[in-house]
Formats: sequence, C-alpha cells, structure tokens
Amino acid sequence: MKILVPVDGSPHSHRAVEVAIGLVTGRQPAGLVLLNVNNIPMLDLMQRGSPILVEWVKDECERSAQQALQEAATTCQAAHVPFTVRIENGAPAATIERVAQEEKIDHIVMGRRGLGGVRGLVLGSVSTQVLQLPIDVPITLVK
Repeated sequence: MKILVPVDGSPHSHRAVEVAIGLVTGRQPAGLVLLNVNNIPMLDLMQRGSPILVEWVKDECERSAQQALQEAATTCQAAHVPFTVRIENGAPAATIERVAQEEKIDHIVMGRRGLGGVRGLVLGSVSTQVLQLPIDVPITLVK
C-alpha cells in the first residue's frame, strides 16, 4: 500500500502522518510519500522583477518545506516505515491530485485543517478542495 500524506508542518498534518504509519505498518510492500506543496502564485509575476528577490523567495520556500517535512520524516524513521519526500510548487489541491497519479497512490491521508489561514476561510480548505477532485482513491481526513 502506497499512501500520500500532504505535510505542511501543522499539528493536523503530523497526526495524518501518524495515522498513515498505522495503516501501512505490517503491510508489504508499503510506504509513504510525504508531500509539501509551495503555493506561490506571485512567483510568475515576480519573474519580471528582481532575480535576487525571486531567488530569495525560492530559497525561503525550500527552507520552509524542509522544516515542515523534517518532523514527518523523523516520525517515519522512528516507526521504520519507508518513505519518500517530494516538494512541489503549485496550487495545493491540483498538485496533490497530480502527485497521486504520478506516484500511483493507493490512499491519501491528510490533515483536515492546515496552515491555510484567511485563504482557507474564504476559498475553503485544501482538504475540501481535494475531496471535490476526481481522485479515484480513498481519502482519509484527520482531525
């Protein structure tokens, strides 16, 4: 069983990692794909501006992604569960769908609420958006 776990560093995403570990423990072959998605809609506009600013934003996003994934990776290592890490850029729900297809995912386990802030209040959470997509695998939302 191969499970995709979107990770943003929130408590809900960490609990999702723990639930996913429970689902794959004892199953062979099994593994997790830990995914962090950087949603940088302004990056395309910034390309026309200062290259130094663009590189700084990319570096900060990479640092933030690594930090968000570190706890999840440590949890997987402690549980002796194989995992891979992916850092992607784009709209979170669409990126989750794309990665699920590319990785031939059997199940998605994700936190019900993440670090979405005001955008989540206005447009809906990423988990709600993922539920609306035509993804043909089970999706478990974790509180």
